[in-house]
Amino acid sequence: MRIEKVSLTNFRQYRSLSLNLADDRSDMVLLVGKNGAGKTNLLNAMIWCLYGREEYYSKQMDNAPLVNQGALLAADEGELIPCEVTLELRFANGVEARITRRADFTKAGKGAKPVGRPELSVAYLADISKGMEVSGNPEHWIERWIPSRLEPYFLFDGERLDDFFKDAEAKKIEDAVLQIAQIDLLGRLVEHLDKVASSLYSKAANQSGGTEMGVLRQQLDAAREGLQRGEGDLKEKEAALLEHESVVRRLESKFGDIQKVHAEIQRRKQKEAELEHASGELRDAWKALHKWAVEVAPAVLAFEALRGLAAEVDRARQERRLPPPVDPAMLSQLLEDTTCVCGNNLDEGTSGREAIERLLAEYAEVGRVGEEMLAVESETRNLLGLLRSSDAAANALMKRIGDWEARQQRLAEELEVLNARLAKHDDENVARIQAELEQAKQTRALEQREVAKLELQCDELKGRIRETEREMERVATKDATAQKLMLEARFAKECLRAATTLYSDLTDEVRDRVSSTLEKQFLAMTLKREGLKTVAVDPSYKVIVRNRDDFDLINVLSAGERECLALAFSLALSEVSGYELPMVIDTPMGRLSGPVQEDMSRVLVETTQRVDGEPAHQLIMLMTDTEYNDRVSRVLAGGNPRVFEMEWNQDELTTQVKEVF
Repeated sequence: MRIEKVSLTNFRQYRSLSLNLADDRSDMVLLVGKNGAGKTNLLNAMIWCLYGREEYYSKQMDNAPLVNQGALLAADEGELIPCEVTLELRFANGVEARITRRADFTKAGKGAKPVGRPELSVAYLADISKGMEVSGNPEHWIERWIPSRLEPYFLFDGERLDDFFKDAEAKKIEDAVLQIAQIDLLGRLVEHLDKVASSLYSKAANQSGGTEMGVLRQQLDAAREGLQRGEGDLKEKEAALLEHESVVRRLESKFGDIQKVHAEIQRRKQKEAELEHASGELRDAWKALHKWAVEVAPAVLAFEALRGLAAEVDRARQERRLPPPVDPAMLSQLLEDTTCVCGNNLDEGTSGREAIERLLAEYAEVGRVGEEMLAVESETRNLLGLLRSSDAAANALMKRIGDWEARQQRLAEELEVLNARLAKHDDENVARIQAELEQAKQTRALEQREVAKLELQCDELKGRIRETEREMERVATKDATAQKLMLEARFAKECLRAATTLYSDLTDEVRDRVSSTLEKQFLAMTLKREGLKTVAVDPSYKVIVRNRDDFDLINVLSAGERECLALAFSLALSEVSGYELPMVIDTPMGRLSGPVQEDMSRVLVETTQRVDGEPAHQLIMLMTDTEYNDRVSRVLAGGNPRVFEMEWNQDELTTQVKEVF
């Protein structure tokens, strides 16, 4: 839907206004004026025309007549003064409409006296061959095409947006999501089908009669009464749980900084433990280096002697001055036994015996010195190997020492920073505040268990009701009328199950879509995007804004941040509403800082971007001159907006509007 034209006659600050917005150049319209120029009254005029009320006005206007003061001053006593607002609309399906609401007044002294009741008319063009038609029930026509439940999300005052999320009540969010997506109608259908099915089972029981059916009916009535009480208790407990959750959320938000301090205190303790560990590892590394030095020092001092001894052993082996690697005593025993270890005969004259005798003769020729050289060879070579690997071992130990010294230095610097940051905080006070939050969480956990217990009881009663109804269906077969009623009840139950499943699936789908769009749009607007972890509508319809420390910030958002969140929520709802309604926002950026204004402007430009030339959501913003500053105007220029200037004319007591771009 697009607003093609707005016409005002004698409404509040407007003596006469004809604002033509029928231009395909852009889907963005900006009306810029100073405070008091009539921006909010233009928004009120649109709401009054459609729904007969003024949503946004100050208390000073309570006693002020709707009619323009300039017209009232110019009129003669008793003269009729019409006050009229007309909206000309064009819908996506081609239907055009002209909606007019009119209230008449007569001048009475210095004031105005209403004449009759305001009148509403709707003329529409749905079929060009029929021409313009007049609706016989204009209120119903408007409710069908522009439902009043959508009004808070497409006609709103930006400065009051932050009120929407001050409490972030789950019920308010749930109602908004389900109403906008029209799923609440399906919820009412579920309730109606449940009542119809219950009524049919009762009628069938009365029709059937009999002792058995009477007992079953009593059981069914008792189970239903128990379920009704249980669901009532469950509703109360869920309300209490929401209150406890709200307490936890407020504490988390209120003490978010304190909790960060508490986390840093825990981090300091961890760093202190890590520093102590690093110091211990460094001490162990120095001990290992000392041990290595003690073990290697003798070998280092005797290195030249050891190397000479190894060389001498090698020469002796080459010159066959070393005994062969055998045990002479064992060989002598083999000759005495005349049997080899392999089982061969070693009698006189055998080749095996002769070989052993040659070895014994060779061993006998080697002197005692050779025996000593052979004895020390292994240890000598081990010491030389240790010396050759000493460089690698020393380098490894020195690297280990260097690494732990560097880690020790880094941890000491981190602790210095943490100590400076925590210098003004009392550990005991932080611990006390944290304890309060933990106590609130424990109380919430108790309520959660109570809710779970009641849910289980209700589920058991529902199961008992289903079982009793099946027994009643069996007994009712004896009476034709009762059997027919049971068939109708069973059909109603099947419809109820199908509607319940559909309701559950649709609510989950819509909530997920709203949640996803909400996060995307809010993160695009807020400067805190890098520090946020989650922005979502959870399964219980609470809007959560969690930072990377997992603290919920919803209750400590600034007014500007809440405004961004509410606008993001409205954009998300518009995606699931099924209605292509324009969005009219009064003072959209009044509480936002410069950078956030620019970020929000980028999101709004993106929202109005046309895809393949097709119109997007029409966006009409009523802005102050301080909002529409150089930075914002440069960003909004990307949406190629139509820009109008609003100015209050004190001499004529009217607001004048002219297009400037």
